Amino acid sequence: MVIQDLNKVSKIKFQIKILEDKITVYRSRIGVKSMTLKEFPITDGTYKNLIEFYTEKILELEKEIEILQSEVDKVFNEIKKLPELEFKVIYFRYFENLNWFKTSKLLEKHRITCERIASKAFKLLEKT
Repeated sequence: MVIQDLNKVSKIKFQIKILEDKITVYRSRIGVKSMTLKEFPITDGTYKNLIEFYTEKILELEKEIEILQSEVDKVFNEIKKLPELEFKVIYFRYFENLNWFKTSKLLEKHRITCERIASKAFKLLEKT
């Protein structure tokens, strides 16, 4: 189960990044709208509605991020149980989305050694 979830981690982290970018856009829109719309007399509550709309969107996105992050945290807690070297290989490969070359450079190991360590880690994860 954990092994299948590892493959989803990078996708989930990418989704989280997209949602965080949307939140940034909405927050900037709130700031811009509050500065520009204050200058105009608005009688129908448009200003308030726009701010409320963006605020609601931000809250929805934050809830979505929280759900996605909890999925990533579950997988992280499982791989945390691995021995240190196995943990590092799996973390760099799946959580930081590094290729084998970069992972091996960070760990100062040969690429093939890192692949073998990952294989060992998968066997350990299958047992849990």
